[in-house]
Amino acid sequence: MLVHLSLALLFSSVQGYATVLGRQTSLRSSSPQMSASASRREAVLGFASAAALVTALPAFADDTEDAVARIAARAKAENAARDAKMAATVKTEDQLADEQEGNKRLIGLALLASVGLSVPFYSKNLERLGTKVASGGKDDGYGKYKEKPKKDAGKAAAQFFFKRGYED
Repeated sequence: MLVHLSLALLFSSVQGYATVLGRQTSLRSSSPQMSASASRREAVLGFASAAALVTALPAFADDTEDAVARIAARAKAENAARDAKMAATVKTEDQLADEQEGNKRLIGLALLASVGLSVPFYSKNLERLGTKVASGGKDDGYGKYKEKPKKDAGKAAAQFFFKRGYED
């Protein structure tokens, strides 16, 4: 309610400086100008509202000791609630050991998954390595697992559409 009163007084104090519709003020004026239609009653009301805004509103406070006691009681209750919450989240040694074992299993699973999922990218190299190890280093594995050369797409299209053969 105090906020509404303050805003009402503020708006009423500005009333004397409001421009009248249809009358334009010069943009070069350096000081605010009173509107021509402002009456003495509006000016007095504006002055009274400005004076009300300037004056300090009285503050009603309780006894200092009572306020300090309420603050201390609230802080004590908040601390007790925080301590109870912290005590509920403390883990025992067995719970910590179980959690660590679970984390170790997850790390091992992630390691195996990363190796297993990347094998298709270098499987040809593993096949050649197996051939080389099995032959004792005599066969490097490039002859057995060599990929067939791919045909040029342009030549294949020309053979299909123009029914001509090209030599590779």
